Amino acid sequence: MPTADLSPDLLLTNARVVTMSEDRPLAQAVAVQGDRIVWVGSCGDADDLKRRHTRVVDCHRQALLPGFIDAHCHLMAYASSLLAVDCAPSAVGSIEEINDVVR
Repeated sequence: MPTADLSPDLLLTNARVVTMSEDRPLAQAVAVQGDRIVWVGSCGDADDLKRRHTRVVDCHRQALLPGFIDAHCHLMAYASSLLAVDCAPSAVGSIEEINDVVR
């Protein structure tokens, strides 16, 4: 059961929440307050957290991994971009400037 002092800004419900916890590997709802996950549990218990200001999002049984941030880069594309010369109109204004950046 959620505690009464929670006042989430965002409530994600009807999800397949993958918690990565051995004790409780799956849940159905997540409450977010500010930039923090403050609660994970069942849809039934999530109803007790709804306030007038709470934005509720129905996840339609989609998978949700709370706290997972996909901060990846495409290494080969990034490396290739380091070898490129920017000749866009915002970067150069004349043939002479193009010659300069190519040099």
